[in-house]
Amino acid sequence: MPIVVDLKICYLRENTQINDITRVLIDKLDHEFYHYINDLIGIQPHIEELERLLNLNSHEDNDLRVLGIWGMGGIGKTIHAMVLYDKISYQFDACCFIQDVSTIYRNHGWDKAPTEIQKAILCQTVQEENLETKSPMGIARILHNRLCNPKIPKKVLIVLDNVDEQRQWDTLRLNPRSLGRGSRVIITTRNQHVLNVSGADTIYEVPLLNDNEALELFLRKAFRNGPPKKIISDVILEILDYAQSLPLAIEALGNDLYNMEEKLWKNALEDWRECPKENVMSVLQKSYDQVNINERRIFLDIACFFAGKRKNFIEHILSSCCGDESSRHDLAIQNIRRNSLITIRNHEIHMHNMLQELGKKIVRGEYPKEPMYWTRLWHVKDLEAVLKSDMEWNNNEAIVLDEVDVTKCRHLRIQKLFEKRNLTLLILHFQNFPELNFVPIFQTEMRYLLWHGYPFPSLQLLIWRNLVELNLPNSRVQQLWDEIQLIPNLKRMDLSNSRNLRTTPNFASCPGLVRLDLTGCINLTEVHDSIGLLRELNYLSLRECSSLSLLDFGPNCQLSSLRTLLLSGCTNLQKTPNFKALSNLRYLDLERCTSLSTMHESIGTLVTLKYLSLRGCKNLVHAPYILNGNSSLLILDLSGCMMITNLPRCRRKFAPSSCLESLMVLSPVFLEPQRILDFVGELMFFDGEWICSKLAYLNLAHCHELRRFPEASFHVLHEMKGTLERYPQLSIIGQDYIFSASTGFHWIKDEGKGVWELRTEVRPEQKSWPRSGSDFREIDMSQESKNWNRCFDLDGIMPLLCSGKNIAFDLYVGLVMR
Repeated sequence: MPIVVDLKICYLRENTQINDITRVLIDKLDHEFYHYINDLIGIQPHIEELERLLNLNSHEDNDLRVLGIWGMGGIGKTIHAMVLYDKISYQFDACCFIQDVSTIYRNHGWDKAPTEIQKAILCQTVQEENLETKSPMGIARILHNRLCNPKIPKKVLIVLDNVDEQRQWDTLRLNPRSLGRGSRVIITTRNQHVLNVSGADTIYEVPLLNDNEALELFLRKAFRNGPPKKIISDVILEILDYAQSLPLAIEALGNDLYNMEEKLWKNALEDWRECPKENVMSVLQKSYDQVNINERRIFLDIACFFAGKRKNFIEHILSSCCGDESSRHDLAIQNIRRNSLITIRNHEIHMHNMLQELGKKIVRGEYPKEPMYWTRLWHVKDLEAVLKSDMEWNNNEAIVLDEVDVTKCRHLRIQKLFEKRNLTLLILHFQNFPELNFVPIFQTEMRYLLWHGYPFPSLQLLIWRNLVELNLPNSRVQQLWDEIQLIPNLKRMDLSNSRNLRTTPNFASCPGLVRLDLTGCINLTEVHDSIGLLRELNYLSLRECSSLSLLDFGPNCQLSSLRTLLLSGCTNLQKTPNFKALSNLRYLDLERCTSLSTMHESIGTLVTLKYLSLRGCKNLVHAPYILNGNSSLLILDLSGCMMITNLPRCRRKFAPSSCLESLMVLSPVFLEPQRILDFVGELMFFDGEWICSKLAYLNLAHCHELRRFPEASFHVLHEMKGTLERYPQLSIIGQDYIFSASTGFHWIKDEGKGVWELRTEVRPEQKSWPRSGSDFREIDMSQESKNWNRCFDLDGIMPLLCSGKNIAFDLYVGLVMR
């Protein structure tokens, strides 16, 4: 019979309450985990949550049977399981705690370990004896008869600690569903996959200590007799930041500092950074040892270079360096996460400081002071040491340095960097690099090159064929390569803000190019027409290339994969290219192309185009013929096209499924008001029917002479039976009105009072609308009314304005009056 203990628990301080509970249980039940009591800090809410998840009071047949406790090494999974076991085991007919299952498998081997664990379960639960003479099959049969016999059901609690491989669970052949009603199985592990295959009903991830708990544990270890009145608080904060709330690391560091003079703590911290604590690293390395070779390589890359970076960025670099599909790396990263080596938050991969230290320790290997033997370099002092060395051969395969001020590097012999034959990944963020006139030659089979501020006028590689990505933003490059090179694997090229670049190379060298970014190359005057031969190109940016006057895709244009073309800020561009071959173009931005007066007539063939911006094309005379029955256009922006003298009539009426969602026709000062009425009317009405069915935003605020909405006024819209009910998303901004179909509200500008007044109209099916001023306040625009016409961008504000909810109109006015 189980022993029932009546506990009268007082409301004590959190950090002592669990200790007292555990002491009472130990006194009553003589349990074995009493020596952990002193280190139980902040564990109370975690134990309460675990009890809640176990649902011990449930009487359902399908109640929870398996609870997984998951987390990184050293976080306290075993401690949680021990305290939970001591607290709840009295409620079961039989119970056992099998500690460190993985060690049992390592010590006894895969053949004998399952039997040893089954014997331990029998000994602890039913005090079975004389098992040494039994065969493995006999022991398994006894286990089933004692614990899984429906005729003699037992409510059993089994805790399996540190089960880190799926095979360990499989070979135990333990079926939690066959145990007696109310039984529970608790598994602690670093590997989430173990819990998935074991059929865990729920998984509890053990959190790190919070800041107060971490400080309390550190002070307890560093000052056994209580902390002194004066302590070096800034050093303690550095130590805690280094340990990053991991209990194992805090305890180890605190123990090291015990009885050490506080003035030496700073030096001790630097020693730990140079040579991490072995007792901490050995615990963490068990997780590293569980992943395969490819996953270990990825773990080391993240530990040395990419912790905190976006997941898709890391996958992209890994794919470039290894030539593998990104999906393969995604699978590897997920398995690394399941083994508690990384976490993924907000699409970013994060890694605990101690795990980063483990990765760097593994890279250093047997040569912690000789970086020429390391496969990876992440600190500039190590790079300096390598470049200073006369050793011809070295093991460096990847170098990633962030924000390095070259003026502080005394021994940076940059010329020797180009001699690294094993180098495949190079990412440099150098600052204040002096101007260099010579052109170095990379003698390496480089696959991924990213060099911010590349200081040389050109780029030469001895071997080009392996290069997958070439990124030289903010470089001093004048020309990339002279003759045609063979670069069949090059997928991406970024030369953005390379202000000295005057002409692009012949793109016949890189037929597989997918992405090309030439943003901000302000002195670029010529784009080689071989660019039109890039069949795989899907992204091309020439934004802010203010010296570019001509863009020609050549007579044999094959840009059928191009989806995004950015030409905004090309202020010297005289005419647009022929768009006929761009059969999949989705996004075309020609904003602020101020020298552009006409567009190539092939614009009308872009049936897949969804976004077209001509905003600020102040010299554009003829609007493009793009609105036709085959158009997929969602957004058309003609803001600031002040020289447009005509808007083309639609040659074919829109079908009711027309896609246009947003139309902005602003500031056409030379356009007849009636022509705007005709144009908008053709877009939206046909025989009294509203045919532009997806239109959600119409901005006519800068059509200064336009005072009425097409087809008469707002009253006409209300009189069109069923129209507003079918298209409630419509919002319209005018020179002296704002209208929302969704609410039935519109604001009319009273010129005399200088205010915007809310007007409402009652629909037939509505009994009443809020009265003016009941939910909205009048907006006093007497001081700013003349500036209303400067409002350009209301896309983000309109959904709020037209929602019918209370709005801070003073903020709204402030936003639109900028």
